[in-house]
Amino acid sequence: MDTGEGHLAPLSEEKFKELTTKRVDGVFSVGEILEIKGSRFKVHAFRAGKKMILKILPEEVSNG
Repeated sequence: MDTGEGHLAPLSEEKFKELTTKRVDGVFSVGEILEIKGSRFKVHAFRAGKKMILKILPEEVSNG
C-alpha cells in the first residue's frame, strides 16, 4: 500500500480484508485504468521489489 512517503508497505490482514470489500483511494488494483500525463494505462500486474506493471492503452478515437 502507498504510505504517502514515497514507498509501498505490506498490508495487514485486517487492512487487506477491508480493501477487498470496497474501493479505497491510494490503492491500485489489477485491471484499473490510470491516466498519467495525458496517457492512459491499465494496471497489468504487481511484481516483487514493489514494481507495478502498466500496459499503455491506445489513444481513444473521437467521432467528431
